[in-house]
Amino acid sequence: MVVAYEADDIDPGEHLGRSVVATGYATAVTDPDEIDRYVRLLQCWTAGDASGAIRIRPDLVTGFRLREGGP
Repeated sequence: MVVAYEADDIDPGEHLGRSVVATGYATAVTDPDEIDRYVRLLQCWTAGDASGAIRIRPDLVTGFRLREGGP
């Protein structure tokens, strides 16, 4: 399945930021050791436990930087 994942980081105080979009094929991570590794490395920001992981192999990565006074 083709998916797009967007990550943004905005600093309103400094009027700076970034936006990056990765587009590519997504597959479920099924190897138990690999899932355990992700559980150890990543901090879940929602309530509850993570139920799995998805891998995106990006074919296209685009982005831009926001800055005060810039286009």
